[in-house]
Amino acid sequence: MKGTIIALLATVSIATASAFAADKNDVPAPPDNPPGQPMMEMPQGRGPMPMPLPPLPPRKPLLFSATVATDNPAETINKLTALIPTGSAKHYEVRVEVVPVPDMP
Repeated sequence: MKGTIIALLATVSIATASAFAADKNDVPAPPDNPPGQPMMEMPQGRGPMPMPLPPLPPRKPLLFSATVATDNPAETINKLTALIPTGSAKHYEVRVEVVPVPDMP
């Protein structure tokens, strides 16, 4: 029994020692720049800096936009429908949002 305990403790000790003795540098260091980001040198000697993102595409022109606070959203939508101008486009994108607003104290 005593020999079994000693053998078990020896096995655990060897496993623990080998785990701590393993080289921690097996994993390669991450690159200085993230993938997909070209680097440019700073003239002041501060080191490389990622390139800026490209500009966003231009927004679509709005034909009509309105924000109204109301107690009756269906009636307000009907009133706003009469005010919408028509454009020369054949297709339109229409968005309607009804959001609850908390009462003012």
